[in-house]
Amino acid sequence: MNAADVERGPPSVGGSGRPTPTPPPPASASTQPPGASKVHVVSPEECLLTCVKRISAHDSSRFFSDPVTEEVAPGYFSVIKSPMDFFTIRKKIRGREYRTYTQVSPALFSCTNSPTR
Repeated sequence: MNAADVERGPPSVGGSGRPTPTPPPPASASTQPPGASKVHVVSPEECLLTCVKRISAHDSSRFFSDPVTEEVAPGYFSVIKSPMDFFTIRKKIRGREYRTYTQVSPALFSCTNSPTR
């Protein structure tokens, strides 16, 4: 064996001097084409809850985190006819009262567009 043999590496099968191609990996049970990334599918409920979580994160004073009670804010319900909060929105999503963003958006709008100053 000389220096040229060491640089080329071990001889290939067939004697042509070219390396033998690597066989492809075995076919998997996946129906995705090779190289395709896996998609994480979420339920509509999970998607809506994620939206509410992200939007409620902007309520740093937590004015809309929980329902208001008459004990905490006397006279509140005489001023606010349709009160809404993030806790109630989440409850309605989990209870399937809200199933689409179109159903949730008016409630979110009332929480994010109410004057608090």
